[in-house]
Amino acid sequence: MKCTLEEIYNGKSAKIPITRDKLCSKCDGKGGENGANSTCTGCKGRGVQTKLRMLGPGMYTQSTGPCSDCGGSGEQIDEALKCKQCNGKKVMKEKKSIEVEIDKGSPHAQKYVFHGEADEAPNVDPGDVIVIVEE
Repeated sequence: MKCTLEEIYNGKSAKIPITRDKLCSKCDGKGGENGANSTCTGCKGRGVQTKLRMLGPGMYTQSTGPCSDCGGSGEQIDEALKCKQCNGKKVMKEKKSIEVEIDKGSPHAQKYVFHGEADEAPNVDPGDVIVIVEE
């Protein structure tokens, strides 16, 4: 957050708009109804696939990458039971504004941390938003 010397000296209050991922309120971050999630058959729940490709007679190359069936999540959601609000993605975009109160006399590169205000994901704690004052 860029501030003038006068704003740092007197203190400042500002609202910063952020866009973040929030767990779907309809399915509670499950992606569908109960029983809709099943283990991916392509990767057997690991989220990655190993592929062998023949380069020539007797020569092969092996590559590992995210599963093309489940996108690396390790589970598939039944199309009929998929959540209509998030379309099975488990999260939705949310626009929010954070009120930042710059203290009087804050030094250059002062950090203000807002705990739990960053992106949310299923079975993961939400991250922090950090605002750094720039003179």
